[in-house]
Amino acid sequence: MIVDDSGDRRTLFLFRHGETDWNREGRMQGQTDTPLNATGLAQAEALAHRLRAHQLDAIVSSDLSRALTTAQIVADAGRFRRYGSARRLYNFHIDHAAEY
Repeated sequence: MIVDDSGDRRTLFLFRHGETDWNREGRMQGQTDTPLNATGLAQAEALAHRLRAHQLDAIVSSDLSRALTTAQIVADAGRFRRYGSARRLYNFHIDHAAEY
């Protein structure tokens, strides 16, 4: 998504956390704090590798460990600053998507 901000062009990357055992089993996680499994860790590393070519200004994630771990791996690999977590991210409901 490209956002025009007073003549500046910015790119917004949205990415999902890596796989958890519950994902693999087809179980709904919701706000249950399930960690990344080995596949999820490898997916986060692969994402980090792909994003190294970009200069990210910020990385924000939910406070669930699967999201924080994914964000931290990406931040560490690219030497990007991770601004911490945003609890509201996983409370966002799809019905409100049109407002943003």
